[in-house]
Amino acid sequence: MPGKQPMLKHDDPSSTPPRPGIVFPAAAMAIAGPPALPRAAGGPQSLWWRTGPNSMEAVATLLRGEQRWAHHYYRLACRHQWSPADIDLTTDLAIPEIQDELAGAERRVALHALSWLHAMTSAATRRPPALITWHLLGSPDCRQFLARQLFDEGQRPAAVRIATATLETATEDSAATPPITEPARRLRDWLQARYDDLAASAADADPPTICHHLAACHVVAKALLLQPIAIQLLTIGRRGRLLGMAQLFGHLLHDEIIHLQFGLTLIKHVARRQGELHPERLHNILAQAIELATDQAYASLPQGLPGLNAPMLEEYLAHAANRCCDLLQLPPLQPGAINPFSWMSELRPPAIPILP
Repeated sequence: MPGKQPMLKHDDPSSTPPRPGIVFPAAAMAIAGPPALPRAAGGPQSLWWRTGPNSMEAVATLLRGEQRWAHHYYRLACRHQWSPADIDLTTDLAIPEIQDELAGAERRVALHALSWLHAMTSAATRRPPALITWHLLGSPDCRQFLARQLFDEGQRPAAVRIATATLETATEDSAATPPITEPARRLRDWLQARYDDLAASAADADPPTICHHLAACHVVAKALLLQPIAIQLLTIGRRGRLLGMAQLFGHLLHDEIIHLQFGLTLIKHVARRQGELHPERLHNILAQAIELATDQAYASLPQGLPGLNAPMLEEYLAHAANRCCDLLQLPPLQPGAINPFSWMSELRPPAIPILP
């Protein structure tokens, strides 16, 4: 018919390109599969990804079938829509103009937080734990959530760049990325080792060992690493300072807590089907993460700020570790630890039953 417009095809190169930064569409990954795993720097792709009797197809039996709880967390994650480009950081440009004794300490906290976040992002970019776990699990619901988690974590590099650019403009720094502090460097190495352990154990380790590596990546790392730096920026924001940075880390913290709740429920299901968690092994990995986060707290807060100091963060880390142990029905790591930040919601148990 004359004048009839051709039907728009999804693969038409002339159509509108996808929004930058959306690199892990959850629905597509859940159906068609994720992108290939990145190669290790300077080396071949890991043996566990190759085909054979110990291929990922052979070991992706940890959790199969419908998992409604995973779909519940996926819906919760999708309700929280945000972008680093939407955060207004203009008020934070006034950092050098605030001539008081707190300005320098607050800037130190911001730089340490960005360095810490950059280290977490670098480790996850090299070998994304959510992508490794995607291949380990057979449940479409779990894979759908992990695809969403990859999208959430994929926004972190942009968050680091935007926030660092704000500090550069405010302070006339020349660095394009936040300087890597010594605590952040140790964190990056520790995370890379945990992610490598998970990848290496996928084909050769027994299910209980895989379960512990999953717990290290999806519970310990989620509960103890990003939350302390988010608390530091949120505490400053509660006093009307660095409001843009506080909002940014508030969004990151919201995503991280949903990832943590998914991880706790995942470990409960996998452990019930494949093997029990050993308290001493989990306590050991929790203690390592607490030590790393505590070093960061003392480096960024050598003298403390109003309502915030390193010992308070150390106490909160012990409290968060105990909450994880409690939700996994294990003995506490440090009995008696309390949450010194009453304004912050505690780690909540999953909103739905652990078991179907």
